[in-house]
Amino acid sequence: GRPTMIVSVDGEPMKPAPLQEGAFDVSFPLSPKLIGIREIEVTIRVDRTFRAPHDKRDLGLSFGVAEIR
Repeated sequence: GRPTMIVSVDGEPMKPAPLQEGAFDVSFPLSPKLIGIREIEVTIRVDRTFRAPHDKRDLGLSFGVAEIR
């Protein structure tokens, strides 16, 4: 199946986001309690990784831009 991106913001899990192959654009609504906070912790994971031939690294996602607005 498709990989799923799992995001949490300050420990609060967001709805898992199934991804398509190739470029992706995903957004999550932030809790109103986070508005005006100077610093938050965002964790981004995927439920599976892959290895390219002749590469020992486990790879997940490649990001162009990540932003909070």
